[in-house]
Amino acid sequence: MEMSSQFPVKHLCDVLDIDRSGFYKWKKRLEKPSDKLKTLVSNLILFKEYHSKYPSHGYRWLNAKIRLDTGLMVSISMLISYVKQRA
Repeated sequence: MEMSSQFPVKHLCDVLDIDRSGFYKWKKRLEKPSDKLKTLVSNLILFKEYHSKYPSHGYRWLNAKIRLDTGLMVSISMLISYVKQRA
């Protein structure tokens, strides 16, 4: 929800107890995500697709299947955290 168009940014930052410069840095990061973040999101989407296709399989098997199918090595720590959230 975009509240900066409804309320002054200074007021929002005061309420949230954050610096305005920090707000604008955060907003800029959202508008122009880094390549690393784009890769992470695409990997997570790919893993979600495989996890929905094979819900009974664990993260090790899913990672191996993704690697065999696409040649892509997905971060194990990301897979573990995703699987734990779904359990």
